[in-house]
Amino acid sequence: MKIVITGHKTGLGEYVSDAMVAQGHTVNGYSRSTGYDINDPDVRDTILLENLDADLFFNNAYGRMQNIEFDDIPEHWKRGENGQLNLLKQFCDAWKGRTDKYILHSGSKIVYKNMQKSKQVKTYRLDKMDCTTLIKTYIGLGPNICDFSMGMFDTPMADIWPDFFIRGEVEDYGQQLVMFIDNKETIWPREAVFDNPGRKEYGPYEIAQMEGSL
Repeated sequence: MKIVITGHKTGLGEYVSDAMVAQGHTVNGYSRSTGYDINDPDVRDTILLENLDADLFFNNAYGRMQNIEFDDIPEHWKRGENGQLNLLKQFCDAWKGRTDKYILHSGSKIVYKNMQKSKQVKTYRLDKMDCTTLIKTYIGLGPNICDFSMGMFDTPMADIWPDFFIRGEVEDYGQQLVMFIDNKETIWPREAVFDNPGRKEYGPYEIAQMEGSL
């Protein structure tokens, strides 16, 4: 099987990449650290054209939060210009009607939370919401898409988030993704929402308190 993974050098992307290579699959990985910034349209075109014959695309890299001062987010960020969103759309369009193709999207449980005060959290949430909305327009049309929504896990990106977010382990989520890939021809979820066992859930009131809105 030929698998495409963005953000394959760290965190969840690295875990899934290593697991797939160990199983003997071909993995084409693309990361900012290896010269592939998915916010660059030319890079996205390259990734797509090199992998039209792939079997599965793991749309893992987010790519928004590197090299940006969060006080400047309103000047740097425009909705709809998220590289992860646009690369997802390109693969969906290219593989439309192809029920033999699979896309795993690295989503987030943040779409179900109304986070407003923290700029980086609000920006991240809106970007992930746009991806989820896009996925719903392709459900049932081919390719087979799974919006894999996760809680926070322990990566360098997590360091910028508020302390009250509980960090899980990369392996906990990675094992589930590998299981989905291994069994893709038997069972394939359209949406999966995972979190850490024992995690405390916060409602809108508690989140507003922790953000300092109340």
